[in-house]
Amino acid sequence: MIPNFYHSGEIGDILYGLKVVSKVPSANFYMREHLLVPFNPKIETIAWPNKKFTSQHFSFLFDFIERQPYIHNAVYGIPDTLDYNLNLFRKEIFKRSDLNFADLYLHCCGFDIDKNDTNVPWLFADVKKIKPITVIRVNRRTNDKFPWKLITEKYHNDMVFLGTKAEHNEFTELTGHVVEWNDYDLLTISEVINGAQLHIGNSTSISVCAEGLKKPIIFENETPPDNMWYNLQCFDRETRINIGPDHTCDDMIMEKIDGFLKLN
Repeated sequence: MIPNFYHSGEIGDILYGLKVVSKVPSANFYMREHLLVPFNPKIETIAWPNKKFTSQHFSFLFDFIERQPYIHNAVYGIPDTLDYNLNLFRKEIFKRSDLNFADLYLHCCGFDIDKNDTNVPWLFADVKKIKPITVIRVNRRTNDKFPWKLITEKYHNDMVFLGTKAEHNEFTELTGHVVEWNDYDLLTISEVINGAQLHIGNSTSISVCAEGLKKPIIFENETPPDNMWYNLQCFDRETRINIGPDHTCDDMIMEKIDGFLKLN
């Protein structure tokens, strides 16, 4: 019997949630805006989605999710019978902030958490070589100490920006011109990420995709290590560098970028 998984979004949360789906040989993956989570505001705390999941979001995701080897069907809808409600992670965020987002899904669905699989991808894509560095930055969850201008000044010819046109305009106003990738669907974006040697970005679905592919990442983390949200964004691997607001050494970041570009 093929199990039914369900998620109401957001897009980045869905991509994190695919880690637990990857633990079964074949799955039906349903997406719609309804949480299906019992909730009593007097006794419980829940992290609500910032944005309503829409049919446009599903279209953005569909081809990419269908290509994952463990997906039998990707469906815009709510299943008649439900085996795993991935929205349960929203009730656990405030209870298990010692876990990162991907492992939080394993915990909520009763799967074992294996700390040895931190370098194992749960997302898969073909390779499209555009530039050595993929870049994304949105205007939330930013870190003012992250040296974007320094990075762009040195590597702008090696970078491609993967966000929307509005995000690209805002980024170039901050840092200077970087070429953009115009085909805005997750399947082609994932291929461009997989064809690069390094991803640099903040907390967005594009950066989650890079993490699921296990690409080297320089991550602009908006929270310091003593914040409960910090661990949710942390993945313990040598090829992911988290840069929080306590950061003080730009030279280290530039050395890491050089090192990642020399890996291939």
